[in-house]
This record gives sequence, C-alpha cells and structure tokens, in this order.
Amino acid sequence: MKKLKFLSLFLALTTTASFSYADELEDITVPHMEPEAVITYEEALNILNRKDDRLVPITPEDIQIAEIIRITSKAVLWADQLQANVPEAERHQVWRRIDRLGHEATPTNPMKYNAHIINTQYEEAMSATPQAMRDIFISNDPLPPALPEGITMADAIIPIRQLNNVYSRASRWINLSPLRFAYNKDRKDYRPFIQLHTQIKEIETLLSSWETTDETTKTRLIESAANACAIIGKSKRSCASNGRRFLNGSSAAVTAWFHGIYDEGLQKYNKQFTVQIPHPGVDVTHNGEETKVTFHMLNIPDTIFEWIKEHVYAAWNFPGAVVLDLQNVTTSRHGVVMVDWQPGALPHVNGIGGDTITMDTNTALWLEQTQIVMAHEFGHVIGYSDCYSEFWDGDEDAFVYYVMDETNRMCALSGETLPLHKDTLLAGFNNSFKEAKK
Repeated sequence: MKKLKFLSLFLALTTTASFSYADELEDITVPHMEPEAVITYEEALNILNRKDDRLVPITPEDIQIAEIIRITSKAVLWADQLQANVPEAERHQVWRRIDRLGHEATPTNPMKYNAHIINTQYEEAMSATPQAMRDIFISNDPLPPALPEGITMADAIIPIRQLNNVYSRASRWINLSPLRFAYNKDRKDYRPFIQLHTQIKEIETLLSSWETTDETTKTRLIESAANACAIIGKSKRSCASNGRRFLNGSSAAVTAWFHGIYDEGLQKYNKQFTVQIPHPGVDVTHNGEETKVTFHMLNIPDTIFEWIKEHVYAAWNFPGAVVLDLQNVTTSRHGVVMVDWQPGALPHVNGIGGDTITMDTNTALWLEQTQIVMAHEFGHVIGYSDCYSEFWDGDEDAFVYYVMDETNRMCALSGETLPLHKDTLLAGFNNSFKEAKK
C-alpha cells in the first residue's frame, strides 16, 4: 500500500467526517475485496496493528469486530472439518448460491454496514446458535472432532450460515474501514445515474415539452441530472448551476445539456459490463460459426488444472459461438496465466486482463463458493471488471454496497454468464477475431 500522502490532514478527523477531502485522497491505494470475501483472524490483527496505514483511529468496536472474525471463522472452519470424510454430494455447504438468489444487495436495496450494524447482526446470529455450539466458537480450545450430542449437521449448518454472513461483513469492515474516507461516494455511487437510466423514456417526454412544463418539475430534473454528474467526474454544484440556465430555455438547448451528462454516464455505466482490457497473448481460431480463444496457463498441477477447466468452461463457453480453450504449458510465453495459491489470501487478479490469479489455499475445491470464485476471477483474466459499487457514506456513517446486476456473475457470486457476455467477449477480442477469420 502506498505511503499515505495526506495522512497528517486527517489526524484530527473522527468517524463523522465527510468527503470534503475526496480530491486529496486520490493518491491513496485502497484495498479491494471481491464479493463475500473474508480475511483470517491473524490478518485482522495485522491490519489493526498497522497504525500508519489508517486515516481513522482504532476504536474499541474495531477490536470487537476482530474478535467476531475469530469466532465466526471458527464456525465456518468447523463446518468444513466435520465433513472432510463425508461424500461430497452429502456435505452441507456453508455458502450456497441458492441462498443468495433474490437476496443480493441492489441499488434500491443496498447493504449497509459499520461496526455497530455488524455487532448487532453478530448478536442476533449467536442468539440463534445452540449454546453448546456458542461455547465451542467462543472458546480458545481446539475445535472438537464431533458435534455436540443431539445436534445434527443439518441443524448446525443453519446458524453457521448466518454467522458466515457476519464473518464476511466483519472482514470487509476490518480491511476497508481504516481508509474509509478514500472510498469516494460521489465517484462510486451509480444510483443517481441508474435512476435517470430507468426513467429515460419519461425524461425524454418531459424534455420534448420543456417550454410548457412547470418550474418545479424542471428544477427536479435538473437536480437529478446534476446528481449524476459526479460519476463522470464533474462537480454536482457546477452541473446544477449550468442546468438552471435552461429553466426558461428551449427544449433543444436543455436536451443537449441533459444528454451531455446522460450519454457520458451511459458510456461509463455500459463499460462495466464489457471486456475492458482483452487478455493479451491469446490464440484465436475460427471454425465455421464457432470461435475458439486459447489461454495458456503455466505449470498448473494436473488435478488443479482439470478443476479449473471444469469450472471455467462451465462459466464462459458458448458452444456454437465462442468457447475458451485452456492449455497447460511448461514454459513461459506472452500472456501466460498463472495461479498463485496462498493461505488466507484474498482471491483477486492483478488487474483487468491480468495474468495472475491469487486464490486461498484454505478454501477447499469442493466448496461451491471456491468454484464460483475461480470462474469469477477468470472473468477478470478475460478482461471484465467487477460490476458492483462500494463506498463510504458519511451521511449514513456506514459503507454502502450494491451490485449493478444481480444476474451477472461479474457483479454477484450468485450471478450467471449472460448472453451479453457472449457478445462482449466477441467484441472484446474483435481485432483478433478479424485476423483469425482472414
């Protein structure tokens, strides 16, 4: 993480500070976490001990959140350990895609979290956990090899799933909150633009009858459009000032002003769902109606390689249109993809279109979440970005998180590969495809 260039500016700030210093924070590199990622208790303590890398002081609540991570991570680990010798088909998964369907955080129903919210959710989850299990999780003793008498795995997994949700949010808080003011709401919050986008037909009608529209309605539209200016890097105040010049102007003039904001916002919004940086060094071939994109992976153990192929192919292949082909090679070459397994690591790729996938060795390959995470991370290798938004809201005194499309696997882990991925995959590698078809 970069040296905090403006740390001294924040020495007197409290957690109620606003985003007044957003411009000064641009040089700070902030942590990134994939959806529902978690950190270990040891890493939580390491983060709390890195006092020079904080914009806000550690609070007693932060220390309590670290303890929550210790307890909830034990619950999740125990569920996996207890089922190590159970046939995979009979295991009870802690994280399940089916549980997330219809429950993702959306722009209209975002997830909000801070230390107080997490503590409240933890207390609720623990109160729903049998006392014998609570004692195990809270204790510093090694995890027992069997469930308490009278409790089945089917019974135990229910509160453990609830504790896992708390574990995920507690992990995000510990990892992201030290630099919370650097998570600029204005430049990360797509909701003002999404509101315009969902109402564009009504807005076009209003703009066409601008001269006969009442001033209150005109003012409301100008303010709504100005609020969307931040996402394209423009001042909301300046946009609103410019817009008010058209209150008594012509329909053509205000339409041009509005589309200057909306069209640029739409371009940025749509970019979230495209192949932004096509992975370099792929081989592209074309056979009839089907295009094959070959990625080369370096020295992947055979068992792991077959596992990767299974889940990447299932996620990203469109038979008859475009398919991926993974090849395991023993010598490096341009664009070769590597997989780095590290204990306790946060899954990520070293940039959009990057060449190194980092995965956590502590997560078993049989877990549905691990399989979905690998497919998601390979999406970054292809060249897709994440399509969710997360920022600190000073008014809420909390982080706000939502996905832009809960059906899209690059936005949410419960999402899927969509028809738009086929089209954008072809478009993203368009130049290579043209060469392949010559």
